[in-house]
Amino acid sequence: MSTPDRRARLSLALLLLPWLAAMSSACALDEPTAPRTNVILISLDTLGAHSLGAYGYTRETSPQIDALLAQSTVFTHAYTLEPHTLPAHTSLFTSLHPLSHGVEGRLTGGQPVPAKAPSLTSSLKQNGYTTAAFVNGGFLHPRFGLDRDFDRYDYYSDIKTRGQRGDLRYGRSAAQTNEALGRWLDEIRSTDAADASYPPFFLFLHYFDIHSDWRGLPYDSPEPYRAQLVTDATIDFEAPSEAGGGSDFLVRVGDGQRAVAQDDIAYIRSLYDAGIRYTGDRVGELLSLLGSRGLLENSLIVLVSDHGEEFMEHGKMLHTQLYEETMRIPFALHFPDSAKFPAGTRPELVTHLDVAPTVLSYLGIGTPNEMQGRDLMPALREQAPVPVEPIVLYSSGHDRLALVHAERKLLYDQATDHAELYALDDDPLEQVDLAPGNPDAVKEAIDRLRQAVDALPKPDPDRAVPGVRLDAGTVEELKALGYVR
Repeated sequence: MSTPDRRARLSLALLLLPWLAAMSSACALDEPTAPRTNVILISLDTLGAHSLGAYGYTRETSPQIDALLAQSTVFTHAYTLEPHTLPAHTSLFTSLHPLSHGVEGRLTGGQPVPAKAPSLTSSLKQNGYTTAAFVNGGFLHPRFGLDRDFDRYDYYSDIKTRGQRGDLRYGRSAAQTNEALGRWLDEIRSTDAADASYPPFFLFLHYFDIHSDWRGLPYDSPEPYRAQLVTDATIDFEAPSEAGGGSDFLVRVGDGQRAVAQDDIAYIRSLYDAGIRYTGDRVGELLSLLGSRGLLENSLIVLVSDHGEEFMEHGKMLHTQLYEETMRIPFALHFPDSAKFPAGTRPELVTHLDVAPTVLSYLGIGTPNEMQGRDLMPALREQAPVPVEPIVLYSSGHDRLALVHAERKLLYDQATDHAELYALDDDPLEQVDLAPGNPDAVKEAIDRLRQAVDALPKPDPDRAVPGVRLDAGTVEELKALGYVR
């Protein structure tokens, strides 16, 4: 992780001044007062770790996010287990592996989140938390089941009101999401003039602006951000030759139906970078909003992503493959009692599964036995290493698996029996496939992968709920975002 530059540090100082003094009282406590510590879970959809300055990216995409991470515990080798939005978020909330919860990604119907699966939301609600989510994007529609045990599940989609007009971007912007959050905070605040306080709350914020768009540009952001980061245009996505634009164009590139030059890819990637910068600035505004209400000094902030994005590094666009550009994600914990948990980086392999058990442990709430993730708090309290465990990655609908263990990564296509092997320490971009010259190592890795998969609990048929039947509007949304052809 690179050291944040001066501007990031200055930005952080200005952002945190209103609540640094208040944090000192929380730091004096021996243990967090469990039910009174708010939990704020931020999911930045489609943000790969490699696109943040705090993770080494050289473009100015993320000064506000970098500033927050500079004051957080940051896991530099965090992974999503699935490169699709719905199963990734399901694992985040349930702490169940995708092969255990059975929820898939690219679909026109199918299995929603199991109705009786454990969840972070349920555990917090049962312990007196007010729960709210502000979400965007087709696969977080409440019909897929992630809304369970949220007192407020504010899902937004404008596909019906905006229709197929090409002059407007998809969905609610991050700024609009923050505005909706502000209104909710006004609603739950006590009306007692002598004690205008808030109940302890769990807040899930899902920002969708980094994701590819359904019309016009593949990735869109307001003009000031494009002016900062977008390179000279090499493709006119509004032209008849690029009919459909956006995600549809990226799908066709990944399927080999449309050739692109390196300049094209650089232009598309710069559009993505501008979306990150826009979203990161809204994260800064979120922190200011919470700080102005005195909420940050007693809130645990968790920042993650569901998956990254591909830009032809391995022959595809969007996010379906199991290479690092898709599977490595940011994961940071900003503790209110920062004296006990000083900011810094952690090199251990961690995943979405570890989020819920760690949050519950920090709050002093018991973790449901079925959750598969690890409680990272003992290692963080003792500033000790987290034990190394192999990680199984899975891409639903593509029959592909991967195993990450120590410095080695195996990618395995079950349908074709094709395997690739990479030494991530020496080759973090996965450019040198070691499999052809190391058949014994490949066989050993495949055996270990199969053992790890066999050890995972399988989806519980007793928890199954009827498959989701998607209406025409939802199918149209998923088509627009590249999930359904």
